[in-house]
Amino acid sequence: MSSRKLVKPLVVTAPASALKAALSMATLAADKKVDTPARIIADRGMIIFSVANPRSGIAITATTGATVIAAGEAATSATRLEALLSSFAPKTEITIGTAPTYATITSAGSVHRLPLLGDPPAELAIDPEIGRVELASPDCLKLLSVLPAADTGKTRPYLGGVYLHNDGDRLVSVATDATKLLRTSVPADPFSTDRTLIVPALTTTILHKLLRQVRPETLTLRRSRAVFSASAPGFELISGMIAGPFPEYERTMPQAKGNTALVQRAELAAALARLHAVAIGEVPLIVLTWAAGEPLRLHLARQPQAGHDIIAAQARGSAQIAFSLPALTSLVAEFEDDAVLLEAEADRGVLIRQGDKFAVLMSCRWRFGNGAAA
Repeated sequence: MSSRKLVKPLVVTAPASALKAALSMATLAADKKVDTPARIIADRGMIIFSVANPRSGIAITATTGATVIAAGEAATSATRLEALLSSFAPKTEITIGTAPTYATITSAGSVHRLPLLGDPPAELAIDPEIGRVELASPDCLKLLSVLPAADTGKTRPYLGGVYLHNDGDRLVSVATDATKLLRTSVPADPFSTDRTLIVPALTTTILHKLLRQVRPETLTLRRSRAVFSASAPGFELISGMIAGPFPEYERTMPQAKGNTALVQRAELAAALARLHAVAIGEVPLIVLTWAAGEPLRLHLARQPQAGHDIIAAQARGSAQIAFSLPALTSLVAEFEDDAVLLEAEADRGVLIRQGDKFAVLMSCRWRFGNGAAA
């Protein structure tokens, strides 16, 4: 990192609430283990905070209106400055000024100094841009909602995020750990047609927080071969992507063969919770059984006498299939509407469908009737 500490002195004033809101967004990118610099740029009636984290490959720039007395640029600790601004009442007028080696943060009756830091690392760039799409904020949140299925281990990094790709006139998001999978889609213009746009889990989590905090009506997604960007009025997030390609998940999905059961999601979730309460062992297994015209039956595979449930279902065909109880519970929790459709393929797994969103859970091998694992 360069030892140069001041590009050009600046003086800017703004309410503490506005400064804190912008800086808190940028600081989401900060490295919690080191004193990450925040670049401060004052110019043309705005103050810009930019924080880049070279370890995660994430950078966030946030902007707010301000009275710029002297345009300039400098860098100081992102977390220290955020903590300082958080201590002021929201309507307090704050003045930030810089000298050769320090920044001064002042208000009526209060003066504090923070040392200036060396130039922050250079941010990633969308160069060249090969894709761009504008989405409504709720649509983007919907795409991010598949993240709970992503792999949290380190052996398959290409599964550690959200894969985005176009399918016809829809933008699809997928996450999987090779045992469970979540997929959803929204209407969108063409954005990405290859299998390389994999947004890291941390980037996805931060973008979700930004959207919840800012609540923009729309945002713009952009990409290059290795860099992803999401921007809306007030902020821009830039991140490296996970090296792909993403596997052809379509080949592993269960194929609908007419063995389906339509159930109320709340009733299914409640039954799973009851069975989880009486289950013993770190990875309890649950068995789902149905037949045409009959209800859905659930019981613990290893503890058939410990608990069983029967819930109403509109069933077709028949199925008897075993799953990890925690995994099935977590996937059912990712749906919101009243009813979910279960589609089973005995030797592969179950597809849980609700509108254009679905989850896949691979089955566990089980010798039904004698209580033994295969």
